[in-house]
Amino acid sequence: MFLIKAIAIWFVMVLAAMANGIFREKIVTVYLGQSVALPASGILLSVFILIIVYNAIDYIVPKKASIFLTLGVFWVSLTLMFEYGFGYFVLGAEISQINQVFNVSSGNLFVWVVVVTLLSPLLIAYLKGYIGNDR
Repeated sequence: MFLIKAIAIWFVMVLAAMANGIFREKIVTVYLGQSVALPASGILLSVFILIIVYNAIDYIVPKKASIFLTLGVFWVSLTLMFEYGFGYFVLGAEISQINQVFNVSSGNLFVWVVVVTLLSPLLIAYLKGYIGNDR
């Protein structure tokens, strides 16, 4: 059941990421340019992920730090497999092109999104009191 819940929550994150990307390309980039749109999109997606995790973390059991860390690692693994798999097999992009999403100097904050994805289960679990010194 843990695996199904973890994948379902991650799928919601993917939908949020796709909506965020469409919003960035169709609206923000048009009006503010790529140099503003790319970092703003990374920050917005990070906020979306935190909101999704905040609302979904209650359904994850058992409530142990190791479980929440494992969840973050699992989500990052799925994210990277999706990013590279979709880019390479569906879009036909070269790996070197896909690697550019990690280029912070271009304004892309995907690295930050990956870190937020990794740590958000642990952070939100701590903030909600599921883990911590008193447990």
